[in-house]
Amino acid sequence: EEALARFAGAVVVVSHDLDTLVGITNQMIWMEHGAVKMAGDPVEVAAAYRAGVAPPDAAHPVGAESDRVAA
Repeated sequence: EEALARFAGAVVVVSHDLDTLVGITNQMIWMEHGAVKMAGDPVEVAAAYRAGVAPPDAAHPVGAESDRVAA
């Protein structure tokens, strides 16, 4: 992933797999209903996402009532 980012300059990854995103990105954006809800450090954004939207027992928190994208 790092070699690709150095070559390309930027790589955009869209996923709900927060653990993978935290492991491979240096910036993360949480979007909800087409608007940026939070951007910054992947660990901080993932923690806020989990705290804000995930039921306590969700392995991959995806709610039916809204669209959420982390990149």
